[in-house]
Amino acid sequence: MKMRIIVITLFFTLWGIKSLGQNSEINVVYSLFKGGDIINFDVKIFDDFSTYKAQEANVNNLNDITLNVTTPGGYIFEKIKKENKLYYSESIMTKRFYVVDSLHPMKWKIGKEIKSILGYPCQKAQTHFRGRDYFAYFTKKIPVNNGPYKFGGLPGLILEVYSTDEEIKYLAKSINFSKNTINHIPSYTKYHSKYISHLDFVSIYITTWKSIIAKLKSRAEDHIPGDENYIKSNEIEIKYPALQLGRGINLND
Repeated sequence: MKMRIIVITLFFTLWGIKSLGQNSEINVVYSLFKGGDIINFDVKIFDDFSTYKAQEANVNNLNDITLNVTTPGGYIFEKIKKENKLYYSESIMTKRFYVVDSLHPMKWKIGKEIKSILGYPCQKAQTHFRGRDYFAYFTKKIPVNNGPYKFGGLPGLILEVYSTDEEIKYLAKSINFSKNTINHIPSYTKYHSKYISHLDFVSIYITTWKSIIAKLKSRAEDHIPGDENYIKSNEIEIKYPALQLGRGINLND
């Protein structure tokens, strides 16, 4: 009888731990430093999915593709673990696109360097991801393979990631844990028929920007001085190098 009581107690203890893991939520606030701007993002991480959303929309620069939460049609950025896919929405100028991508497509090389972020010991890793080289710091103390934006796939939560060209940097500002229970209904389902692949989006991005630049060049005035003759889009992923790297494209060429 005593052994039976111990077994039953152990069963319910393990069940309780498992249930806590399924219902637990991690809330992380990241600051994104990009092109002189600072934008704060909320990342909510559950066992099977996570969401990423800007606290403020960056709509100051119409030449910049932004994760714009005010655009009609709804903002989406959901990582679905069981599908190994990422569903998100992105805009080119004022047109909204719905894109499906692989979950955490980057390949990491883990190093030995350690530093502390928000009191967590973090290990350094590096990767090349769609046009830029990145370093990241992740902590095994929070063993989820997630992070800001599309970054993830390491054996711990990424608390900092930055590009070696100093154009992009994410840094965790706060981490909070809760035991919220949530019945997740993916936002992307209502736009399912509109989704295109990442490669198709890149093709549309290039074609659209070439058309925009051609129109701007046809209207450009030779007397406009200095850097006003140039157009540049500073984004995380490099899709159109001539536009996104260096000074950008000279409208008077």
